[in-house]
Amino acid sequence: MDVHSRPWAAPQDAPVDPTRLSTALELLLRATPDTAAAWTADGALVFANDEARRRLGGAPPLLAHLLAPGSLAFLAERLPFHALGAAPWRGRLEVADGRGGTTIVHATIVVTLGPDGDVATTAMLARDAVLAAPPDQGLDGWPGLDALTGLMSRGGLVERLGDRADGSLALVVLEVEGLTSLNERLGQDTGDAILSLVAERLRRSVRAGDVVARIGGDEFAVLLRTSSDDDADTLALAERLRDVVQRPGSVDGREVALTVTAGAVVHANDRDPLDLLRAATLAVAQAREVGRGAACYDPARHQESDRRRTMAEALRGAIERDELWLAWQPQYTLADQRIVGVEALLRWDSPTLGSVPPATFIPVAETSDVIVPLGRWVLEQACRQARAWEAAVPGSADMDVHVNLSPRQFADPTIVGQVTDVLAATGLAPHRLCLEITETAVMDDVDAAVEALARLRAVGVKVAIDDFGVGYSSLSYLRRLPVDVLKLDRAFVERLDDGDAADAAIVVAVVNLARSLGLTVVAEGVETAAQRRELRALGCTMAQGYLFARPVPAPALTELLQREAWR
Repeated sequence: MDVHSRPWAAPQDAPVDPTRLSTALELLLRATPDTAAAWTADGALVFANDEARRRLGGAPPLLAHLLAPGSLAFLAERLPFHALGAAPWRGRLEVADGRGGTTIVHATIVVTLGPDGDVATTAMLARDAVLAAPPDQGLDGWPGLDALTGLMSRGGLVERLGDRADGSLALVVLEVEGLTSLNERLGQDTGDAILSLVAERLRRSVRAGDVVARIGGDEFAVLLRTSSDDDADTLALAERLRDVVQRPGSVDGREVALTVTAGAVVHANDRDPLDLLRAATLAVAQAREVGRGAACYDPARHQESDRRRTMAEALRGAIERDELWLAWQPQYTLADQRIVGVEALLRWDSPTLGSVPPATFIPVAETSDVIVPLGRWVLEQACRQARAWEAAVPGSADMDVHVNLSPRQFADPTIVGQVTDVLAATGLAPHRLCLEITETAVMDDVDAAVEALARLRAVGVKVAIDDFGVGYSSLSYLRRLPVDVLKLDRAFVERLDDGDAADAAIVVAVVNLARSLGLTVVAEGVETAAQRRELRALGCTMAQGYLFARPVPAPALTELLQREAWR
């Protein structure tokens, strides 16, 4: 029989020589690429293999030079529960890397007891986490590390959040904005280098015992001790960490300026770890909603966010469920009160939420991707209805149809193609369509807006600046904007009743400049005869508002247009 085919077995009757066994084990421990060390109860090393000595870097043989201070406290807290009686402890530890820094290892630790029952020696065998194969789940599990940054992973953070702790703790989540576009523009390697830079900055900004983790593609988290559980103090911590990460820096020879949004929550031992992490992540979204760089978790705002998410989900299916419709508000000449235009206004009747006011659901749609299909639907329905009026009402072919574009639609590089496609599909003449864009959307980036407006007008459609006056733009900008109509915001119209000289002066300035530029001015929100008279006296020629007509469904406006045609 081939000797190599036989299973090896130790001779059952051969006595084991303790000296030879000890020598063999010592040779094995010295040869292993892992860190192997043993120390006495007072921290003095009694054994260290080459890897451990490399990590020590010639430092005095004390345990404190091998394990980070936070790990020492961790061991003191947990080893008595897991290792006494020779039961091994398995878990994650922070150890010296031999270059003045630290790294994370997966470790197995065994404790031996002296005659008096106290700890006599402690032995450790450890391997760098990035080199370790996925191990079996031990008493504490193996939460793992992020391979790119070497930080704790999301799973490791969740485990640490579950640990009970005395004193105040804060959890801060930081999200790097625009990382996807950075990757597309500069390449994945540069994106990875940016993430590593963020990780290093966070690692250097915390104390021993604090935890830094990468919990998503562009998300990091920091769990740190604080001296207060006050929200203001927690917010200050989040803002300081955000400032650290946002400092200008160089990556692969390129100057990089990062934008970071932070959310924070006070750690509570009675809360589920996943709930804590979710709360801090929601705080990031809350910071964005209020236009701030950092925010503390606000349960009330969380409820509002839930409401908005529920509404956004309901809106997604509103088109297919035929819950949307258009109301129409006519625009009149002030001189003889003839209809010269109509504005399409979106309405939503939800079977679960009821008739939802536009002021409630439009902002929800604006802050989600729901606005894109909604805007396309409004544009197409408005153009189809305009064509229907051409066939049903004499003279309606001279009436402009106004459709609002959201800021997201206006910024969409495909908007010109969308408008062209809808006009082609419905057969509406381009000059009959007037697209309304808010002044604030234009003023966000005037140069880009001028280019986008010019491309829209090249199709043949008209363009109106809606809510003019609330964005506080200089009237001089009007000379640069390729537009056809200015819609004066209702705020100025309302105050004309009070004889406000300043508002009257603004109206006169807008009307005179518009006239010199060949633009039409439409006053919004006209509700009283006195406002109409004042607008006429100031030179305004067109208006819309409840004084003339409220928004009505298409059939009602059809009747109104037919009466107008026979007037």
